[in-house]
Formats: sequence, structure tokens, C-alpha cells
Amino acid sequence: MPSVLFSSNTLGLPVRGVFVEADASDGGVNLFAKLLFRIALLLLIVTLVTSAASAQQRAPQPTEAKEIRLEHPWGRFPVGSWKRVRVRTEMLDAKGTVNETSTTETTTTLVKVNDDCFTLKAEVTVEVAGKLFSADPKFLVQGYYGQPCENPVTIVKQGANEFLLNGRRVPTEVRSVSFKEGEGKHVSTIEFAEDTTPTVLHRRTQLLNGNGEPTGVAAVVEVIAVDMPCKV
Repeated sequence: MPSVLFSSNTLGLPVRGVFVEADASDGGVNLFAKLLFRIALLLLIVTLVTSAASAQQRAPQPTEAKEIRLEHPWGRFPVGSWKRVRVRTEMLDAKGTVNETSTTETTTTLVKVNDDCFTLKAEVTVEVAGKLFSADPKFLVQGYYGQPCENPVTIVKQGANEFLLNGRRVPTEVRSVSFKEGEGKHVSTIEFAEDTTPTVLHRRTQLLNGNGEPTGVAAVVEVIAVDMPCKV
């Protein structure tokens, strides 16, 4: 009784075992066995292809570096782009009378940008009692998820979700972002919304030690409202 059994898993995928047999008393057993063998082989191939496609759909897909850059508030702009923030501070006495004022102006300029990281120059001036004080420029070099520029980052898309913002549900994409820094590792879960500003609506980050255990250091940043009026 010729028989064929397929039960191996050479691709590391779940497959069905296929068992066929032919009656040896049949005069056409050889032809019949060959036919069944081909059918069984075809079924096995279809099963493997289907399983591989299903596994590929379930597997997290890495985000392209270009896409990450364009999503960042600085990465999408050319070198030379800048922003300026002016903060006026008033000091009050016990009666509520203004007795001192100061103005702090910070100018941030994009001096370098590529698909991996960017460099900012921050210049700060403070005006107090009519006198102007300037600090030495400070430079910040980092990747688009806050990692040191030379450190590789792992970004994995985990699937779709909804984030409640201003009473409405916003479709988001959940991403897992991790990178090493020193002996530890930063691990973040981020909810990204393509059609909102800002695009990152929720971020939870925790620091792991060298053994991959939580250190107790964690931070959560979440957008609670957008397009709200403010007094200027």
C-alpha cells in the first residue's frame, strides 16, 4: 500500500499533515499513487503559501526612515528653518503691583538634518531692567524619537487603535520604539495620528536596565485638547 505523509515544517510555519494511500490490489496503483502524490504536494504548497501570507500579515512591519523624518516637527523642514519664542514674566509684590519684568527670547534654528537625525542651535537672550543678556548658543543633536544620533532605533508598527481627543475618536497607529542608551534601554509605546497636529497623541516611555527589567523611571505624555482658544 503506497503512502505519502507530509508532516514536516521546513519553513517554521504551521502546516497540515496530508496522508494518502492507494489499494495495492488495484492494477493501476502506480498511476493512481503518482496522481495522489501530486495532489498531496499541491495541497501542501497551497497550505504553506497561505500560512506564509498570514504570518507576514501578522508580523510587525518596520517604519521607513524617510517616513519617520517627515512626521517629525523639524525633520520635514529644510536647513535654516527657525522658530522664536518670547516669554514675558512679571513679578508682583504683596499688593499685586508689578515691580519687575523680564523678557526671555529663545531662537531655535535647524542647522543640519538627514534621514537619521537633526541638529538644532538654541540662542537665548534675557532682558531685565532694560539690560540685555545673551547666553552662549547651545546645540542639540538627536534622532527623531529622542535617541542619540549614533544609536540605532527599532520601530515596529503594532496595529490600529482609537484615541479619545476633545470628545471624538481619532484613528491612530500604535508603534513600539526602542533604543539603547548607555547600559539601559528606552522603550516607548506611541499612538500616531496622521491627520492631526501634533501627530503624536500619546507616548509612554520607560527605562529598562541592562537585564531588561524596569527601573521604575517612566514618563507619559498625552494630548488632551487641540484647537483651544488661549489668551495672548
